Amino acid sequence: MEELHDIAEPKNKFKTAVKVIAVIAAVYGAFVAIGRYVAKKSSELDEQNIGQKVKKYLAFMNGRNIKIGNEQIEEISIRSCMGGVELDLTEAYITQDVDIRIHSVMSGINIKVPPMVRVNMSDSINIMGGFANLVPNYETEELPTIFVALKIVLA
Repeated sequence: MEELHDIAEPKNKFKTAVKVIAVIAAVYGAFVAIGRYVAKKSSELDEQNIGQKVKKYLAFMNGRNIKIGNEQIEEISIRSCMGGVELDLTEAYITQDVDIRIHSVMSGINIKVPPMVRVNMSDSINIMGGFANLVPNYETEELPTIFVALKIVLA
């Protein structure tokens, strides 16, 4: 009886190991497929953004450096999941108010703005993350304002 038990136990461990490896391979394959889809979608959005005043960006499990220069913008939408985004607006033409909508899940977003603009983050929501506005509070009412609506989840 003991001999049968000794033979069956390695077979069960082998089956369990095969199942674990199959699950790991499936999860890895799912992440690769999602990553490829998001990269393709992100590339398509980047092409659509050229010359537009309303821009959309995606970041999924990677970092993105977005620099907008010599363009006028009205609205920017960023969706980031487990990644980081650096948005550089220092060379953008900001002559009127700009809306920036950010949806972030376990990500970090850094926005650089040109001098002499105000930044308003009053519509921002933060859950297990953080945000800060390091732009000086200019007293002049005539300056354009960048309105940041930031929705952070697990950042």
